[in-house]
Amino acid sequence: MPLTEFKRILKNYHGAILVKIDNTSSGIPKEVAGQNSLSKAWEMTKSANEAKQPGDSVTDYMLALKQSQDRLYDIIGQLESLCFKEGYRFAAGLSAGKCSLCDECVGVSSGLPCRHTFTARPSMEGMGVDVVATTKRAGMQLHFNQGTTSWVGLILVD
Repeated sequence: MPLTEFKRILKNYHGAILVKIDNTSSGIPKEVAGQNSLSKAWEMTKSANEAKQPGDSVTDYMLALKQSQDRLYDIIGQLESLCFKEGYRFAAGLSAGKCSLCDECVGVSSGLPCRHTFTARPSMEGMGVDVVATTKRAGMQLHFNQGTTSWVGLILVD
């Protein structure tokens, strides 16, 4: 939805549950962390993700990232369902990062509806939420480029 519509809807919510999942890998591989350009690091991880050859440190890191992002999707879905069961019928989950439920999104390339309408969630950052400021206000700390990566999701409750 357009950001202006999301901002209008967001004003109706008075509560939220913030969820942070730390990546389960042993840290950012030096091949990625050593890049002096974010675009070069991104291309390296993208290539490793496409190659999918386990055993390579970059590929293993990308797989661990995906597993932790999948855990966040599961938790967001479970919490959202629990909120519905408790009577919060307008509960809405937001996830983190680009959706990775499909290898290729049908919505982008063909205009067809999402294959995972009950699992996919828009990302916080995609909806204009300042993730760093939000976690800071909630007393959570995010550390960048210090060997850990975290995914942050949000369930709006009202």
